[in-house]
Amino acid sequence: MLFSFIAALTRFELFNCGYWAPNALSTVDVLLSRHVDEIVVMINALSKSILNVDVNKLSSISDEQSFQSSLDILKNVGALKRDISIFMGQVSEHMRSLSTRMAKAKEYHTTSKGNYMPEELSAHDIHLLLAKFACANKHEDDRIGIEILVSLAEKEHGILFPELSMSMRKLIHSSQTFVCDICSILPRNSIRSFSTLTVWSNYSNDDSFMAESFGNLPQTLITQIGEHLLSLVQIFEPFALDPAALSLGNTAMENISDIPLTSWNEFVETIGYDQDRIQNIMSGNAFSDLDSAISAIHLENENDEGDTPSTLFCNQWLDVISSTLTAALLNQTMKIPKLSRMGCEQLVVDFGYLMNVLSALGLSNHPHQLLNHIAEVSQLSDDEFKARLVQKTFDLENVVDLVDRRLAQMRNISL
Repeated sequence: MLFSFIAALTRFELFNCGYWAPNALSTVDVLLSRHVDEIVVMINALSKSILNVDVNKLSSISDEQSFQSSLDILKNVGALKRDISIFMGQVSEHMRSLSTRMAKAKEYHTTSKGNYMPEELSAHDIHLLLAKFACANKHEDDRIGIEILVSLAEKEHGILFPELSMSMRKLIHSSQTFVCDICSILPRNSIRSFSTLTVWSNYSNDDSFMAESFGNLPQTLITQIGEHLLSLVQIFEPFALDPAALSLGNTAMENISDIPLTSWNEFVETIGYDQDRIQNIMSGNAFSDLDSAISAIHLENENDEGDTPSTLFCNQWLDVISSTLTAALLNQTMKIPKLSRMGCEQLVVDFGYLMNVLSALGLSNHPHQLLNHIAEVSQLSDDEFKARLVQKTFDLENVVDLVDRRLAQMRNISL
């Protein structure tokens, strides 16, 4: 109903207010964009309240009902985007149709003889007259009005309604962020304490590395993250198996891979890396030179073909949430003040468990190469790690070098 009203308003402004067509479209563009912006403000407020919620109340917003409600918001945003797209198409088609009729009317009146005056005006005749007054210059013929309508009709929707298009992109991003916040708030809250755990600085008189008596099991915090990721499959599947919901949800998946950028920004800021190149870090493209088993896992995952639309939808969201949690965990790891040899052992076990979970999900680019690299380096003795560092020239534009330097500081290894 909203867009039926707006469509009627557009026709009224376009043909009955004495404005040129671009001005009329601009008025409608601003009107609709303001409406969308109000929804953006509301969703952003919800996300902010979730991130600042009291720890004791986290369980109340991390249940299945909350997850499904966030997906319903995504679905409604998809429906709004679909309706706006239809509306934009109708406006363009209306202009194109009017320009064609104006051209035919001009040709008819040019070739006909006499001063023909119809007994009555149809709706089409009225539209043509109003279009002429709205679009044509008083000092030019009808050709100007026809050219204006044709030019507007042929423009892309983003150019025809720039403010609305920008507001819709903001709305889609806000709804995606909201879903990610709801589906990751519980493990993200746990990860916040990861760097402050006393286990990292524990010390034993037993000088043997990877001792059997310690670090043979992942910490509860890490297992909870793994269990949470596995449980998300059951959250997204019911939504994705509903064809109507999936269709609308997919409509609001534009640039979904950008959602984890905030978490990755925090990580690269911690290690002092150039944020302008963060996309290569997040996607893993910056680690082609790392020789590890992760490459084989990625190749295997990328070779999977024939996924159904519902599987693709689930995998997209699992990728977003996994990437967000990975960045948060890497960021906290780089903030560990001191890492003993027993702490290194625990880190290897924790990262190994999480990588196994991410591998089981079968996602491309997961587990992230940095998880494996840190686990590999943490298995080295202090002397082995130092010898490895001495052989390389540190490059501040190389994220692996920055991570290694930070790990050396944590282990009190002088370079």
